[in-house]
Amino acid sequence: MPLNNWYIERLYTVTAGTLRANPLVLPDKLGDVWCNDVNVRIPPGHCGQTGIQIEYAGVPIVPWNDANAFIIDDDKDYPFDVGMEFDQSLTVTMFNVGTFDHTFYVRWNVTAIVLKLPTIVAGLVPIVQSTQPSSGFQSVVGIASP
Repeated sequence: MPLNNWYIERLYTVTAGTLRANPLVLPDKLGDVWCNDVNVRIPPGHCGQTGIQIEYAGVPIVPWNDANAFIIDDDKDYPFDVGMEFDQSLTVTMFNVGTFDHTFYVRWNVTAIVLKLPTIVAGLVPIVQSTQPSSGFQSVVGIASP
């Protein structure tokens, strides 16, 4: 069965004057998905005055495994292999010490997690007739046989 990969694109905007010491923190839920990879695009104009960090369950994934690090750059793409399940909200943390609002473009490559339940087949249970000849009449009793 082929995997159904798709992309989830998010735009995260941080207002001018948002200090690194008091960053903007946003929750973001992608759903119950397997994240293959993520690409963070910092468009021209950020000029090293903005930063972004994304965590999942307290673990930094962008940039990877450093709670104090942010991606700070200008006009650049940052691809990250992720390879983990997301079933809770992500935390997106950003700052912007510049004089203009800026937007980060984040593209998640994900696969839906589909739980396959066991197939249960319902069948008919045969009814077996039994008689009680001593009473002078016949009755039908339903008896389930395996």
